[in-house]
Amino acid sequence: MNKKLHIAIVAGGRVDDGAYREIAQATFRIGADGGALWLLENNLVPDIAIGDFDSVTRSEKRRIHDGARIFVQHPAEKDATDLTLAVDEAIARGPDTVRIYGALGIRFDHGLAAMGELARLVSHNIYGEIVDNFNRITIVRRKQVKFSRSRRFRYLSVVPLTDRATVTIRGVKFPITKKQMHRNSSLGISNEIHKESALVHVYSGAVAVIRSSDA
Repeated sequence: MNKKLHIAIVAGGRVDDGAYREIAQATFRIGADGGALWLLENNLVPDIAIGDFDSVTRSEKRRIHDGARIFVQHPAEKDATDLTLAVDEAIARGPDTVRIYGALGIRFDHGLAAMGELARLVSHNIYGEIVDNFNRITIVRRKQVKFSRSRRFRYLSVVPLTDRATVTIRGVKFPITKKQMHRNSSLGISNEIHKESALVHVYSGAVAVIRSSDA
């Protein structure tokens, strides 16, 4: 039986302290640009450091070069973000899961681009998740996924990404059964897991499932 491959991608944005344990437990770690420096500063060796490294100093880049198992530098003028390059490396290894840290922050455009990377992972039948201190985001398409109740992430929202999605949600405060949800509807916002876990079953279309907290 093959060992499951769980990849952690650390991008160049803010990585919350609470993420350390998950990243340390990953079986493979990719640092995208400044994310590689975060790994080294937290005594975690990047299996791959990739990007244009325009967000780090020369001495920091040298440290990344010497500390990573594989170092790949791309030109600053390129058609892909550093995160896209990191996701390419992850997909090539056929992982079971990919969790992305440091991808959300002040810039909304970077957040949208990160959602696009989740969609790419789903298209390769890989479970992907974006994680920060207030959110855990994944995309579910034509399958069912169980989400455990968490004190840290109180809310569970289901947001259609396609024009329509037919969804069942169980184990929550406001359950629905084979409900057709529309892209511009707020029907699935701010639900709460009331049992040990919630089940989200997507029969058609695709949805973003966001577990979140206010503080």
